[in-house]
Amino acid sequence: MNGGGFMIKIQDTQNFLYNRKLVVDLIKKSNIDKNDIIIEIGPGKGIITNELAVRVKRIYGIEYDVHLYEELKSRFLNVENVEIIYGDFLEFNLLEKYKYKVFSNIPYNITAKILLKLTSFSNPPEDIYYYSRGGS
Repeated sequence: MNGGGFMIKIQDTQNFLYNRKLVVDLIKKSNIDKNDIIIEIGPGKGIITNELAVRVKRIYGIEYDVHLYEELKSRFLNVENVEIIYGDFLEFNLLEKYKYKVFSNIPYNITAKILLKLTSFSNPPEDIYYYSRGGS
């Protein structure tokens, strides 16, 4: 609930990517390769997850919306290098012992909190790639 007493739905604060070509172009411009472990914050519909799955060693997708989580869990059930986790990224225990990168289309309303968590952690990511588009 926000300060005005209105409920805010996660789908009202996140813009989903639908353009596969844009996602592929963003990944190609990154420093991500087949040996990388990726944390994807809010995989949503799975378009980024799908493209990363064929390009990296392992993906941990943390999804807050239970309906999206269930869809993603089913969609990536047989993809060995993808693990979909239900929960709030801000409560997620980051990887202590492994090098990792973050690639995500994050909800604009929590961008600052996410970046603070990532950059202040004892084992911060090697790289952070994020796409965030604010509301109008």
